[in-house]
Amino acid sequence: SVSLITLSIFISLSFLPLNFSMILIFYIFLNFLYSLYFKKIIYFSLIVLSSFYSLRIIAGGEATNLDISFWLIFFSIFFFLGLSTMKRLGELLQLTKSEIELAQRGFKIRDVNSLKVLSVFSSACGCLLLTFYLFSSQALMIYSNPLYLIFIPFITFGWFLNLFNAATKEAISDDPIVFAIRDRISILSGILVIIFYTLAL
Repeated sequence: SVSLITLSIFISLSFLPLNFSMILIFYIFLNFLYSLYFKKIIYFSLIVLSSFYSLRIIAGGEATNLDISFWLIFFSIFFFLGLSTMKRLGELLQLTKSEIELAQRGFKIRDVNSLKVLSVFSSACGCLLLTFYLFSSQALMIYSNPLYLIFIPFITFGWFLNLFNAATKEAISDDPIVFAIRDRISILSGILVIIFYTLAL
């Protein structure tokens, strides 16, 4: 682990913008803090966990010299908060009481209902932000046929509800994205999003 971290920092400092290297170092530092302390703090741990996804998006923008819009950042914060909450929900439903204590995540069985509400609410907020973006002046400048994009928030939210249903039925034992890669409905949703995105261009 130390060798890989050192190598990644060396590569970033040698070949990539300085801002990317700063984000990478902060990302690594935040991961250590999460593993040692933050994962034990309920709800705050979910915010930190979802921030990892957003940091990757920002880092990608810095590495490729692309401007990342605030629309995308706020969408990712809410949507990935919903996914990270779902991940924790899946763990609580499948682990025994002793395994939950051993995992030291801070959450208890009594938190299941609040996690369900937070997961759906967060993802819904993310999809709502995506909908607002579609009607923004920025989207109208980029896409020739932006009306096709209106289907994407509904497909995205439907995809999330499918994952949520799988999690509540204890079908997701790991990261929801890992489950989605093998899930037929998720694959179909991805294909539909690509189709409507292409039509909008």
